[in-house]
Amino acid sequence: MQLIRHHFQRALYRYGWDTRCRNLVPAHILKEVLRDMPVRPEPMLLDIGCGQLGVAAFLPHVSVMGTDIDPPVASTPNLTFQQGSITALPFGDRSFPLVSCIDVLEHLSPQDRERGINELVRVATNAILVAYPQGKLAAAVDEEFRRACELHGKASPGWLIEHQRQPYPVNSTIVEQLKSAVSTSGRKATISLSYCEPASVSRIVRGAAARSNLLYAAINLFFGALLPFIPSPNDRNGYRTIALIELSAD
Repeated sequence: MQLIRHHFQRALYRYGWDTRCRNLVPAHILKEVLRDMPVRPEPMLLDIGCGQLGVAAFLPHVSVMGTDIDPPVASTPNLTFQQGSITALPFGDRSFPLVSCIDVLEHLSPQDRERGINELVRVATNAILVAYPQGKLAAAVDEEFRRACELHGKASPGWLIEHQRQPYPVNSTIVEQLKSAVSTSGRKATISLSYCEPASVSRIVRGAAARSNLLYAAINLFFGALLPFIPSPNDRNGYRTIALIELSAD
């Protein structure tokens, strides 16, 4: 029974909307970037704030070092874990060709957010991918979910409380902080922005989550399966920004 539950949880993580919508597009971008990098025996990618499985579950053929403040309960064969904080990463300068940081910045205070960005740049050699809920749209979607939970007598999840405790990341500020950190490191940055998680679908999935766990599981898997066929969002309807920072010598 426990083995069945384990496989179901892995499948839900890999194919459910909530985790797939925030990891699948970044995984495709990371895969393209890694394609042009020479393979090495050490992990190619550092995934900061990896949680239980992180983006490694969507990159099964890539060796990933995950780091977070708490160790994962589950894992995947391509994931190695090192406990640590984004504000003081336990790795040397430029020790990973590629660094990802998905859904972490919004949990930090503005001061820690800037420290974290400096650390991302410090440990990266070639490129960085950062993803975060963007500005007013993300704040509005989250507030709708909080109200729905309240309406249906459910407690707000911990991640939502943390989101609403801090100002939401704004693209212009994050890009400026990234450019500043890269310049301080003596390099240049080429930054491109894209978006994932259409807000309209997220509203439906979260509405189901506010009503019942069973309805949420069904809707979560239904829209997760449809994700590859849903049009890519833009800056007006995308809940999450994906920033790819490609580094080069100054």
